[in-house]
Amino acid sequence: MKSPVAVTPDMVTDERYTTGSIGKLLGKNYRTIAIYRNKGLLHMEQDPISGHWYATKEDVIEFLKKQGLWVEMAQEKKTVCYARVSSHDQKKHGDLDRQSMRLMNAAGGPAQVIQDVGSGLNAKRKGLSRLIEMIISGEVSKVYITHKDRLTRFGYEYLETFFESYGTKIIVTEDMEEKNAQEEMVEDMMSLLASFSGKLYGMRSSRRKEVALEAAEIIEKE
Repeated sequence: MKSPVAVTPDMVTDERYTTGSIGKLLGKNYRTIAIYRNKGLLHMEQDPISGHWYATKEDVIEFLKKQGLWVEMAQEKKTVCYARVSSHDQKKHGDLDRQSMRLMNAAGGPAQVIQDVGSGLNAKRKGLSRLIEMIISGEVSKVYITHKDRLTRFGYEYLETFFESYGTKIIVTEDMEEKNAQEEMVEDMMSLLASFSGKLYGMRSSRRKEVALEAAEIIEKE
């Protein structure tokens, strides 16, 4: 089960909180907050009209203090520049460092640089994992990237929503797509095809034939 996150005064600004908003604040689900309420750990009152449960700002802070989750002094959040290239060859030719420098110039002030070498399809990149850990810990205010696909090839909107839930804003600095980014997309598509081919050939012979026939029928229809 995911541990609750520490909460600072700048994170508790509303005058009252629903069960869902408290869960979002703590990184817990609706049922867990309901358990806190039912056990008397968190004081909440039910609206007689809507039936929804609410806690005041003071009730939430009192609960956080009792649970050891309240941090009086808000830590100063960082600006992070996240740079990524797909291959070590690109890094060798200085693409990664040049990308990092452009981001630092765009940030216009002190910033921590996180670099990654790997495909945008790889969700387990070391740099990305480190960035996510920092965001969950409440350390990051802004993340600068040159293009959306530097973070991920697919599902950028989900990451954006996730970052925003922790108060982190993503800033995309460049609108025009780089030539290298187009080349990387081809590489990513080739990786997908290779993965698909591996799974296809791992099937039984009869099933492979069925899939091949289905694919051929779809192509003919197009």
